[in-house]
Amino acid sequence: MHKSFFPGFPKRIIKGDADKAFAEADHILEGEVHIGGQEHFYLETNAVIVVPREENELEVFCSTQHPTEIQKLIAHVLNIHINRVNVRVKRIGGGFGGKESRAAVLAIPVALAAHRCV
Repeated sequence: MHKSFFPGFPKRIIKGDADKAFAEADHILEGEVHIGGQEHFYLETNAVIVVPREENELEVFCSTQHPTEIQKLIAHVLNIHINRVNVRVKRIGGGFGGKESRAAVLAIPVALAAHRCV
């Protein structure tokens, strides 16, 4: 057992018989590969405020480098027209990539809550 804190994880995809494939293989290469690349942990702060407006509109104040993506994703999740979502970005400062797409993780649930509270 993997003793995961999340039930059902990690997910495993198993197809075929690996032992049989190795037994029938003409050549087997073994060794180690070390890759120096890594994905950094974003330390950038993300913030969002969503204000419901009249006629099923939302005004979204979001610290993002990609307001159009935030607009599109919120409209998709809420099943509303994209022109009903107005995303505003003041100054984000210190954007090193984490605000390119990671802002959606925060903006979408806040927009959902604001949309449902009307």
